[in-house]
Amino acid sequence: MTQHPHIPQSHILLKSRSLSLSKMAQVV
Repeated sequence: MTQHPHIPQSHILLKSRSLSLSKMAQVV
């Protein structure tokens, strides 16, 4: 996997978390 210095790991985690939250919002 190539490392992207301009994209920190925390940003990816936040993005995935927001995606999961949006999915839950759609289910509700």
